[in-house]
Amino acid sequence: ATDLASGNGRTERMMYWLNVIVEYPAGISNFSSTSSWRYMWAHNFWIDYTKIGGLFSGLCMLLFSFRNLIMTAKVVLNRRINKSLRTVILSFSLAFLLALFVEPTMQGAPQMMLSYFMYCGIVKGIYVYEKNLVYLPRQDFPEFLKTLVPLRKFAFLN
Repeated sequence: ATDLASGNGRTERMMYWLNVIVEYPAGISNFSSTSSWRYMWAHNFWIDYTKIGGLFSGLCMLLFSFRNLIMTAKVVLNRRINKSLRTVILSFSLAFLLALFVEPTMQGAPQMMLSYFMYCGIVKGIYVYEKNLVYLPRQDFPEFLKTLVPLRKFAFLN
């Protein structure tokens, strides 16, 4: 029961690597000198990233992830975006966050980490595209243009 409560030893690994990060804030590259094979990975993307790159790069990655989470929330809460697209974005966001919290993605599954970065780019692209659209009231359009809402922002509309 205690093994299940600790996430199969994952919380022990996370605490071990947090202590190592405090001891070596510039990061480490030689895992065998600091740990046994059981503690090779922290099973957390941000802790694994920090243990290799150091405290500064870990904080930068944490800020990057937090910023992407805010953009994702803005996209998901934007009612002008198709509901199906918002649902897919929310589903992928939850899937990536859950996987990154429990898997050693840097050494064990780098394709998951690269997919996360690609996903972040897609969300940012949707966010920026939606932010640059101009939504004019439908009654201001001639009848044949009512299907063109939203219109792309042009220089003469500024």
